[in-house]
Amino acid sequence: PERLISRVRTALDRRALLHVHGFASKPVREVALGGLVRMACFVHTSSIPACSAPSAIVTVLSMTIAKGAHQAIPVARGPAIAVTNESRAGFRGAQWWSPTSGVRLPDDRRELTDVCDAVLVAVPAAVFSGATAAKLWQVPIPIAMTKSIEISVPDAHIEIRRPGLRCRRRDIPSASITVLNGRPILTPARLFVDFGRELQLEWLVAFGDAALRAGLLCQPEIVRALAECTGHRGIVRARQALRLLDARAESPRESITRVILGQAGIDAVEPQHEVFDENGVFVARVDLAVVDSRIAIEYDGAHHLTPEQQAKDAIRRQRLAMLGWLEVTLNSQDIHQPERLISRVRTALDRRALLHVRGFASKPVREVALG
Repeated sequence: PERLISRVRTALDRRALLHVHGFASKPVREVALGGLVRMACFVHTSSIPACSAPSAIVTVLSMTIAKGAHQAIPVARGPAIAVTNESRAGFRGAQWWSPTSGVRLPDDRRELTDVCDAVLVAVPAAVFSGATAAKLWQVPIPIAMTKSIEISVPDAHIEIRRPGLRCRRRDIPSASITVLNGRPILTPARLFVDFGRELQLEWLVAFGDAALRAGLLCQPEIVRALAECTGHRGIVRARQALRLLDARAESPRESITRVILGQAGIDAVEPQHEVFDENGVFVARVDLAVVDSRIAIEYDGAHHLTPEQQAKDAIRRQRLAMLGWLEVTLNSQDIHQPERLISRVRTALDRRALLHVRGFASKPVREVALG
């Protein structure tokens, strides 16, 4: 319901904008605004899922102005305020800052959502895409990608060149655009496909795993997005990543490790595997597991450094060892050194093979001497 209400409110806001500029009384193709301005009205429609309403369609209007024309922009959106040459003097001083040319924000409004509102004031036809869309959806991506605000505009739109703004001109099917908290944005499925040209395979899988786990997309939606983007750059990598997705992964590190090991031929890695003792009592849930070999792959993050957590981890490791599990403990450095990560897991697999040879691996062991 919140999404439905937000989309309808967005349509009402844009209708109010049309009223302000005198466009709402009749359909228009060309409008004079202090000179001849051509305005293209793009209508995006998408049906609400059947579980929410059997047949409901929300229409979102967005506008784009032809090259060389004066833009018709809203006076304000949220905290963002458009300024002109005449009004600019009233927005100087320490209490204001400019996220992009022609727009001001209060100095204490510097969140991503505030900056996005400012971009929509300057570029009403913008649809948030790329890393910016991923952050708005709250799905993790590499930090290095998040420096600029990324938007997409229709192919016929005037070219946008602004500091801190990365803009792509392209025509996107309406099914790949939705509204999040009143802001037009690419769907997670379309983002997944787009990231095929920008992300390495392991990070693309990490993005897809996180979006699946958050319930933001499903595999059929990705399949449809792939069909819409046949022939696009990165489509092969996106198809490859789709086959590797697993919603059980709880962090990007788990997803990345799983892909790295899979590319090294260690492909029977299961995320978030639960271990029980011989009586069916729960012992632990390990980050990643090669179940047949009883290899547990665990990450030691910052929260493992406290004395309390270290004590819990020691007891947990002991219980796993008594059940015959070998644990490989990884840290952040291993992610950045794939060869080292693969070597450590292979060493554990070799030791497990040695236990098989000596007849120790068929039952739980308490202590094994290796060298």
